[in-house]
Amino acid sequence: MKKFLGYIYKQKIMADLISKNPIPFEPKFENRFIVTLPKKFGIDPYFVQSMNRPTYNLKKKSWENIKIEFVDPIEPSVSDKLFDLCQKKVKKFDIEVKTLDPTGVSIETWSIKDCKIVEIDFGNWKYYKIKEKDTIIIPAMTVNPKKCILL
Repeated sequence: MKKFLGYIYKQKIMADLISKNPIPFEPKFENRFIVTLPKKFGIDPYFVQSMNRPTYNLKKKSWENIKIEFVDPIEPSVSDKLFDLCQKKVKKFDIEVKTLDPTGVSIETWSIKDCKIVEIDFGNWKYYKIKEKDTIIIPAMTVNPKKCILL
């Protein structure tokens, strides 16, 4: 009889746990973001295909380089915009990255301060297909931030 009562008691506790509202949980997804570059670059946010999240190196006590990859349409050409940046002496600039929830509302903002362009990569040309798919040209820009702030 004691075992049976213990079993009923455990079932009641489980029922209480299930009946209470669970803690809402939604992970952040890597494809929900918007990157805002300086207007003078002329590169709209929807051209950013991917970007590393900031990484802090504890040994060096500094922020690591961040690589930003772009989709390069025929017109307006992101490669043209990046080439223009190569020709100009670009001073330090700021980047803002917003992580979005499923409805498009900003849930997290990174303010990446005092960036310097370290490298501009215009992508690759290939005569072959990889896994029977056409691949697109993906130009990239690597920046070195002085400071990153999670707002």
